Amino acid sequence: DYVELPEYKNLPVTSPKFEVTEDDIDNQILGTVNYYARKIEVTDRGAIEGDVVTVDYSGFVEGISEQPITLTNIDIVAGMGKYPEEFESALVGMTAGETKYIEITLPEEFPEYPTYAGKVAEIIVTVNAVCEMEAPELTDDFVRAYLSHDSVEEYRQATRDALEKQQKHS
Repeated sequence: DYVELPEYKNLPVTSPKFEVTEDDIDNQILGTVNYYARKIEVTDRGAIEGDVVTVDYSGFVEGISEQPITLTNIDIVAGMGKYPEEFESALVGMTAGETKYIEITLPEEFPEYPTYAGKVAEIIVTVNAVCEMEAPELTDDFVRAYLSHDSVEEYRQATRDALEKQQKHS
């Protein structure tokens, strides 16, 4: 009763134009190639950022429970940011068979476990293995074997087309 709406006919509509760049294509292809990477166990050094560290861990969260939270054979990419930074940083330098006590403050924003947000966690972590990832080389043979294209060039074009289609529909 109180609001009068104007007529909406013949209003020009503009949509932002997006352009798929070579970097966009390269990043998409890199992600795909890395999917096919294989783990190679490292025994002559401690873990570095980017390594896959397979761990068992058990811990308590301040004031939440009397039972430890225990997980086994969990793969964590050191420095990836999936786990709290303090936890991932503590893995750097560790070797297979090593055990360490870690005390961390969980992030204030912790959507996976909101009850734990901002709490102190006491964790005992044992490293089972340290592995580096070896990505395959992007060749015509790789593309034919795993990605159903005849050549790297054809795959690049298909990736461009898919990204353009994705942007068009978003």
